[in-house]
Amino acid sequence: MRAVWPILVGAGAQVLEQAIGLSMYDAERYAELGRGASKQYLPALLSICPDAWSEQRKLEVAEIILAVLRGFLADGQTSGDAAGIGAGFDALARALDREEAAAQWMPAASAPGRKDSLRTA
Repeated sequence: MRAVWPILVGAGAQVLEQAIGLSMYDAERYAELGRGASKQYLPALLSICPDAWSEQRKLEVAEIILAVLRGFLADGQTSGDAAGIGAGFDALARALDREEAAAQWMPAASAPGRKDSLRTA
């Protein structure tokens, strides 16, 4: 997850930042631009998920990581709070560790109503 961050803030960051900004400015007109710019990072995030996870679970976790990274990107541009982003990364890493560990000790029955629970592999 931290490996994707330098890519987001690297040479191509301005394109993603502009796409996100435009989609926030005029969602109806630029929504697809914002979605497309972000989705190019999804395959890399999916690839770091454990192989034992279902495709649905991988997608859910990759999407949450992508959403958080977009938030960090926006926060970095608006506040420049590197310490806050670092703290956010630490919290995200702990959450992902718990997500990965959950598959090892939580039975599928512990998530009623979910066909493919985040708590199961």
